Amino acid sequence: MLISIRNHFLMSTIIILLYITGSSAQNQNIKVSVKITVDAENSEIYRDKLISFINRELRTLGDIEVVESNEDFQLMILCMQNFRRTQNINSLTISALSLMSIYWQGENVFAYFDITMFTTNKDVLKSTSQDIVAWFDTNTLEKFRGLKK
Repeated sequence: MLISIRNHFLMSTIIILLYITGSSAQNQNIKVSVKITVDAENSEIYRDKLISFINRELRTLGDIEVVESNEDFQLMILCMQNFRRTQNINSLTISALSLMSIYWQGENVFAYFDITMFTTNKDVLKSTSQDIVAWFDTNTLEKFRGLKK
């Protein structure tokens, strides 16, 4: 009888440990869906480059799925060229806004999460995209990942 109770306890403990380990592994594999929108005033070239670079950088994070709809977060980028009256300046101002998707009263609505601004050179869009994704990861996604644990 004592052996039977001990074996039952041991089997229950093993099952609970396997369940907890499996749950932890599943939580670590949660994908966060992100939709990227870029509005580059007067320049499709910058828009396309920013989308490409940001997509690539988000995918390197490992737990991000870039989607067109049903997103957890939306990363909105506004890119504007800086001008003076007499000349074109080789710089851009980029605003980045992160929004969290919330299902409320039967509709998908967005709640403001965070905003930042970058002033950069046209020739370094790739490194600026890395900075944008680092900001988004640190200020938005890390907080979300903390809630999912």
